[in-house]
Amino acid sequence: MRELAEHEAWEIDHCDDAQAALKKLRTVVHYDLLLIDYDLPGAMNGLQLTETARGMVHRRYVPIVMMSGTLDERTAREAGADAFLHKPQQFALLVQTINRLLDPEQDQEV
Repeated sequence: MRELAEHEAWEIDHCDDAQAALKKLRTVVHYDLLLIDYDLPGAMNGLQLTETARGMVHRRYVPIVMMSGTLDERTAREAGADAFLHKPQQFALLVQTINRLLDPEQDQEV
């Protein structure tokens, strides 16, 4: 993931678990997008983290991409994810998915 971020010139803020992510999400730091894995270490999973982020006024409209090898897309979207990628099969779609969410007008270009 870090290599991909470097290649795309993305600045990332990695968290080892949901509690660390929550701590950062509660701050006023701006994030263009959240990439959340369903299978997180600790007491909270990616669905719960997504739902919590959606409940924060300042994170309500931040695009969220959820990745999982076990979860289904419908459940992820119901929790508030804007996109879902099944790993490892759809990992190759990550760049395209993130770019689409960060620049929705690119889908409308002819």
